[in-house]
Amino acid sequence: MRSQEHKIRVNGSDYFFDLYVPENNRHPSAAIFLHGAFCSKSQYTHLGAAISNKGMVVAIPDMPGHGKTTSEFSMPEAVESTQELTNFLRARYNAEKVGVGGYSVGARVAFEVGAKTRSADALAIASMPRKPIDYVGNYSTAALRARGEIRSDNGIVRARQLHTRNIKETYNRFAEIEDAIGLVDVVEAPVLFMYGFDFHVKQSDNYSVFTEMERRGKSVTRAYVGRMSGQLMEKELKRLGKETASYFAKTFEEPSRVRT
Repeated sequence: MRSQEHKIRVNGSDYFFDLYVPENNRHPSAAIFLHGAFCSKSQYTHLGAAISNKGMVVAIPDMPGHGKTTSEFSMPEAVESTQELTNFLRARYNAEKVGVGGYSVGARVAFEVGAKTRSADALAIASMPRKPIDYVGNYSTAALRARGEIRSDNGIVRARQLHTRNIKETYNRFAEIEDAIGLVDVVEAPVLFMYGFDFHVKQSDNYSVFTEMERRGKSVTRAYVGRMSGQLMEKELKRLGKETASYFAKTFEEPSRVRT
């Protein structure tokens, strides 16, 4: 399925995203999926198509500071941009319910959207770091090209290697953001936790968050998705997309799942 690029204005900057609109929209609902650090929407086409095949409108954005979105990345900026995208989908497609998912840092943004904005009716979380470093900065294609850090024209960049090399400096410069455990009480939306082996996220982090949600009586579903490479190949993206789509479709068909 082909996508079309769109943009909305958030805090004076363009926020780019790809839209996957099925010919037969079988669900009055929509979904957003957020990429991980130093990635872009262009790398998530297989995931977008996999979710859209369930009949939902799907938006895959370039988060702030990534791809074509040139505003600087910060967690508050990413959360606000995602909230504005949920508003766009509700207005443009009369989406009664919107699910928000993400991988790695994108998963943490999705979790904060669910905790701090109430704009998500369901969450799909994959390999979420419990206490990620808030890597404030600009890793957009334009910024990387200006700094000579582009490895190829399709947005694959050296930023990951540069970030790893300078990780000590990064840790000294930026404080850890809020522990996800502290957000558990205020997350009201049902949550799908997708877990497996992932080289860059401790599985104990994911386990501790979703077990705490279960302990506090939250609606939590677990799904084992196997080994994740961190660079998310086609089969891995399709796997995440299939699990996310199935969960959103099932959750949105249940009358008890109503956004408040």
